[in-house]
Amino acid sequence: MDEIKQIFRDRQFKKLFVGDTDNTIIQFFRYLFVGGLAFLVDFALSYILFRFAFHEQKELAIVANSLSFIAGLALNYVISTFWIFKNSKVKSKLVEFISFAAIGVVGLLITMGITELFKIWLGDTTSLFQIIAKLVSTVELLRKEDTSLYQKGRRLSTDRSWAPYPVGGIFSWTMRQI
Repeated sequence: MDEIKQIFRDRQFKKLFVGDTDNTIIQFFRYLFVGGLAFLVDFALSYILFRFAFHEQKELAIVANSLSFIAGLALNYVISTFWIFKNSKVKSKLVEFISFAAIGVVGLLITMGITELFKIWLGDTTSLFQIIAKLVSTVELLRKEDTSLYQKGRRLSTDRSWAPYPVGGIFSWTMRQI
């Protein structure tokens, strides 16, 4: 905590972004930053694909939301692996990526299901159903992850025994049992 106080006192904000660190608070800040960036890529790509590439064809909304989710997931994994969490307790990168992808698949299935439901409910009324579904699925995934952060007996951890990806949100952080 002293390191964070010094960064703000001396206005050396560059240290929040540059250089290796084992400081959990700085890592968490970076993770929030990366998660926010991944969300922006996910949301923007979803909108661009649906609106311009798929010409608002409601049958392709699920494709737009799925492709954009995968792009955000991949971006988050790559940046988190090389910038935030350089040391991992998982020796095999393949095992680490498979566990990361498994978490991502759950998020993707939830996103696809919510997109399909909104297509059924609002698809005949407005083409905005796709963006509304994207927002709802992101909030729902974020809510589920936020709830899991505060489950009894759990705490924040920077060990990467589970891959660090916000399944659609920015508050997923690796955890372990106390």
